[in-house]
Amino acid sequence: MRGYDRNIFWATIIIVLFGTVMVYSASSITSQSRFGDPMFFLKRQLIRLVLGFGAMALGMWLDYHIWQRYAVWAMIGICAFLLLPLIPQFAGMGPVKGASRWVRLFGSSSLQPSELAKFAMIIFLAEELSRRRQLLESFRDGIVPIIIPVAVLLGLIVLQPNFGMVIGLSFVAVAMMLVAGIPIKHFVYVSIPGFALLGLLMLKSHHAFLRLKSFFTSGDPLHEGYQIAQSLIALGSGGIFGVGLGQSKQKIFYLPEAHTDFIFAVIGEELGLIGATAVVMIFAYITWRGIR
Repeated sequence: MRGYDRNIFWATIIIVLFGTVMVYSASSITSQSRFGDPMFFLKRQLIRLVLGFGAMALGMWLDYHIWQRYAVWAMIGICAFLLLPLIPQFAGMGPVKGASRWVRLFGSSSLQPSELAKFAMIIFLAEELSRRRQLLESFRDGIVPIIIPVAVLLGLIVLQPNFGMVIGLSFVAVAMMLVAGIPIKHFVYVSIPGFALLGLLMLKSHHAFLRLKSFFTSGDPLHEGYQIAQSLIALGSGGIFGVGLGQSKQKIFYLPEAHTDFIFAVIGEELGLIGATAVVMIFAYITWRGIR
């Protein structure tokens, strides 16, 4: 554990604890309405927090070189796992808003395989970029053997479909390759066709197209643009200093998914521009320290 970055560690602790407070603030009314317990989502968050801290402690204790042995197998395993949500017998929650992303575990428990894909892809890329660092100048021998497995993984996530996850993982992959020092021309060869194909797939997906349209045009504020419109109202209502922790009005059934996808809007409403900026700055600091 002596080799860990203390600045990243404490910044992560701060953002996780702050996020837990905001989950409770954003979800208490919905929890009371749906489950009769204002702490329902908070309790679930705390369970995940404990599991997450346990996994972090294990990761800090283990020599990270051990993951090198399992990088390829982790990639193969997660690609197989990503097929399960597409099979009705294994689907955990059935299609949710047009997407099949969950696998049933036991009882009412389920798991989203694409969450594990983050870990598998990062380990795979770190190992392959390190092992092939002398070959990165060659597109055929250095880049193609790395890109093909990543493209397969992203393609399986597209089938669910989960375009948001694909975009996020794509940026992570690009960032890792740039930090590893791949030539810019190779980056262009890979990124432009990749993002063009992703854009085409999003346009062909009705659900993704409506989400994309509403993001850039605000859409119909009473239909596909409703969440965007309500989130902007929340952010605008917060002003500079916010309306106060726990005092959001938009979370009272105006803003759907207030405690998940749109929790940043609640942060902006309750803590204002100052609070929202602080959150962005902490994430930017973690990114900067990680690159260094």
